[in-house]
Amino acid sequence: MENTSKKYLNTLDTLIDQYLEDPHFSIDYLCQEIGLSRSQLNRTLKEEANTSISIYIRQRRLQKAQELLRLTDLRIVEISEKIGVDSPQTFTKYFTQEFGISPSEYRKTLSSQEAEASTDVSDPNLPPIPSPTEVPRRSKMKLYGLLGILSLVIIAGIFYFWKTLDATSAEPSIAILPFKVSQQDTSQVLLAEGLMGQMHASLASLENLKVISKTSSSLFRTSAKSIPQIATELAVNYIVVGSVQKQGQRFRINIELIKASENRSLWAKTFESNLQESLSSMNEVAKKITLELHQQLSDTQTKNLNRIPTQNEEAYREFLQGKQLMLSRVKEKLEASIQRFDKAIELDPAFADAYAHKASAYFILSSDDFIDFKKGLKLSEQNALTAIRLDGQNALAYATLANGYRQQNKWEQAVTTYQIALKYSPNDA
Repeated sequence: MENTSKKYLNTLDTLIDQYLEDPHFSIDYLCQEIGLSRSQLNRTLKEEANTSISIYIRQRRLQKAQELLRLTDLRIVEISEKIGVDSPQTFTKYFTQEFGISPSEYRKTLSSQEAEASTDVSDPNLPPIPSPTEVPRRSKMKLYGLLGILSLVIIAGIFYFWKTLDATSAEPSIAILPFKVSQQDTSQVLLAEGLMGQMHASLASLENLKVISKTSSSLFRTSAKSIPQIATELAVNYIVVGSVQKQGQRFRINIELIKASENRSLWAKTFESNLQESLSSMNEVAKKITLELHQQLSDTQTKNLNRIPTQNEEAYREFLQGKQLMLSRVKEKLEASIQRFDKAIELDPAFADAYAHKASAYFILSSDDFIDFKKGLKLSEQNALTAIRLDGQNALAYATLANGYRQQNKWEQAVTTYQIALKYSPNDA
């Protein structure tokens, strides 16, 4: 009987490991695969491990987390996903309950132990270190010279480090990496792009915060580089990462703010919401980030951070599909994007962003000679002015209008309009 019980536990361990990243795999499925009823499996676990099925699964997840903390540089939020726990906060709570120490403290303890071990370099098999009187005078002079050079290098390094640190601390800077999706489902991909864009637009409106363009951030969509490496290449202090997972008609959204130099999570949150609630969530995240970075917000900036493009979910879906089509700059897809924007405007006539992107699509069609130049610029200008009438702070509408003036050699009007665009989006490259 004892061997049979152990066999069941071994099978259970294998199945749990197989579905470790899935937070919703069924206990009934485990029972079916093992060949025991739920009550029989519970009884077996009670006899062998003195615990219930759910606690046993949790313990197995936490043992894996312990291993990942010890053997990898994965962040807490990534480990949480790897072991199938629905949020970093829940993971930290369970880990602390199980081991009496938080995940971050556990990793620090491991690091300090490794550091102490690395300093113990004594080896009885090594020859004894000669006393100072045994070292020839010439060797001493060489040694002193090397020590002098090394001291200068160290001093220069420290000086450079503090100058760099002082420079980076003077200007808070941030990059929002493309949000990950659990599967390449169109609705997930579009929402991930939309939420990233919403957060980028909110943070880009802050004058004292340097926000890297979405184009630059998107270069690291599939990169295997570490957060510190990406931050160095983008020259930023902070990185925002996120993920989107569809659950029926709702979405689970994980957002994390990371201090790049330490690869340390400053703030993380998980949202469960529908499409419309997700937009409000991104505004809340943007406000939280500004507080974490000690940014002072004016009343106007606070109002901007509360801005939602539309209250109509279907209009927003059409808008996101239009934006996606625009990326190709191919004539047929640009025309298809305009149809999507028109549909969004039909569903929400006050949708300023849809007018602004429609203006941008017409400008591209015109400047790339896909349609009559003057006609295209005229349509672009009309839609940009409509967007501005609906939203007097729509930076994209002003920028597109300025592009049109530039194409027509109306230099003074172009400069003035670009300046207005930069006023409402100071980080627009």
